[in-house]
Amino acid sequence: MSAEKQLHKQIQEIMRVSPILSLATVSSDGQPHSSTVWTAPSDDLTKVYWLSSPQRKHSEQITAQQNEGKPAKVSGALFTPQRPSRPVKGLSFEGYARQMTDPTEIKEGLDTLVKHRVFFPDEAANYLQPSEGSDVAAHGFYVADINEWTVFDGRKPYAKRLLRLILDPIKRFWHNREKTE
Repeated sequence: MSAEKQLHKQIQEIMRVSPILSLATVSSDGQPHSSTVWTAPSDDLTKVYWLSSPQRKHSEQITAQQNEGKPAKVSGALFTPQRPSRPVKGLSFEGYARQMTDPTEIKEGLDTLVKHRVFFPDEAANYLQPSEGSDVAAHGFYVADINEWTVFDGRKPYAKRLLRLILDPIKRFWHNREKTE
């Protein structure tokens, strides 16, 4: 198995064990904010999905930037619980988030959350239904398009603890070029 496939498998496993993510967003005027959300990654790790109330600060920041035609930069981090027999593993990502509106993409995201057991099938769909006495859904469906993952593996020697999976082709080109020079 190639090193990239092993890293891919490791990221999937960490996300399976720890689906609760600390999501960092930035407002249009540069103010950072961090929130906790339940998440699940796409199989190819190019996306991370979550449901959230549109009134939460991170949702408002993403929507405001989306409405201004700007990409909403985000980062996320999570870790596995540490035990004496199992050193801590963690991961982080960088990317751009948006609220999804396309029904096909929303179904893909719902299916991903159900597949990863973040929600039961009926439960996930209910979150997107209008609140009682309202025409507006209680939750929005969001996705982060991932540029890069970084994995921290506490079992490895210090110099090899951080591993990077770069998905953005331009970033990957410059990263590989720096390694060969």
